[in-house]
Amino acid sequence: WERAAEGRAEEGPVLANFNQFYKVDSAAFDDWMAVLRAVNGSQLWLRSEAAPTHAALRRAAEAVGVAGPRLVFARWARTSQEHIARGTLADLSLDTPLYNSMTTGCDILWSGVPLVTLPSLNMV
Repeated sequence: WERAAEGRAEEGPVLANFNQFYKVDSAAFDDWMAVLRAVNGSQLWLRSEAAPTHAALRRAAEAVGVAGPRLVFARWARTSQEHIARGTLADLSLDTPLYNSMTTGCDILWSGVPLVTLPSLNMV
């Protein structure tokens, strides 16, 4: 797996979140955008969903001063082994505090990527 082949920048940190989008609330998204604004060259690598979702999230990023192309979307992994392997391209994973990740969090940790999370009573 190589960053360029997955659409990741060769330079700069890649922050990732592969949770389903219903777990991402506006507070988490705002926090992520603040990190992107503060860290030059960083990208946010998200789970792939429908193209209209990509466009909407990029517009939301641009509305708060983050260039839309800094949000990139993972292609669908055909196997769990592919999913774990591609995770190694991230530098840091950001959890969704509204509903903490479980399997997705374990997957990214299995990839050897640290996961930043907050305590929460909600888990899906």
